[in-house]
Amino acid sequence: MQVTKNDLLAHELLVEFSEKYVEDRSGQHPSVSDLIRCVTRSFYDTFAPVEHTDQTKVYFLIGLGLEEAILGQRQNLKRNGEYDGVYYHLDSLDAGWFELKSTRLSPVARKDGSSPGGAEGYLQHGFSLRQFLSYAKTQGLQELDLGIVWLVQGQFDVYHVTFTQEEVDTNWEWIALRRDVFNQAVERGVPPKAFEYNEQWECTGCRYNMLCAYNREKG
Repeated sequence: MQVTKNDLLAHELLVEFSEKYVEDRSGQHPSVSDLIRCVTRSFYDTFAPVEHTDQTKVYFLIGLGLEEAILGQRQNLKRNGEYDGVYYHLDSLDAGWFELKSTRLSPVARKDGSSPGGAEGYLQHGFSLRQFLSYAKTQGLQELDLGIVWLVQGQFDVYHVTFTQEEVDTNWEWIALRRDVFNQAVERGVPPKAFEYNEQWECTGCRYNMLCAYNREKG
């Protein structure tokens, strides 16, 4: 038996998936997704985009594929719109607010105490907590059901999450500040200051890293 990789076909299939399923959201900026991650990267993605890597397309494949499989029958109510100059896109509002995520993290608490596991552990990582707090503000809600697909364990759990109004409002103050930074950058035609509106770990593997480093050196 002889086995060889067919990288060309893999790439073609990912491109075909992206063209069919990845929604065109041009004109819907800034969005919650733009503002919870590096604002400089969001600016470049909007006005000078570089093609997504195949790895990024795989992440889209996992996320959108799972969303269609699990939520395809309950996405009838309007889930997107604009609030206070920021666009949003929720997963589902049918039978209550529901968000779906997938992760390679573990649902089990770590023995060293560094993560409580489950939804609490998941929400300590990445952008999801900021995202949900922002969506809560746009809908005037403080509760959601969060479905998590634990990819490594092959496990699916649903959690009920409740926020305080103070958490929601404090997060929106942070979002509004970044909205203004994004809009000012658009008005001036100059990207937000590099390495100013991001988490340090976001730079790892970022396709704009060299450009940001150049702009910082240029002053």
